[in-house]
Amino acid sequence: MKQASKKEDTKQRILDEALRLFSQSGYDAVSVERIASAVGIKAPSLYKHFKSKQEIFDACLLYTSDAADD
Repeated sequence: MKQASKKEDTKQRILDEALRLFSQSGYDAVSVERIASAVGIKAPSLYKHFKSKQEIFDACLLYTSDAADD
């Protein structure tokens, strides 16, 4: 159970950092490597959570729209 919690924490950190970076620099200026570095992981590890930068971006949009609905 602890493993799943750590994985979810990492996934949430990826979304938080990606949202921050996308907001600051725009989608095109932000690389997967930059997001991973901000989280404190290597880019290949990020791909365990998301298939692509586009998938991260889409998840950020869902995350922010869900937060706006609350």
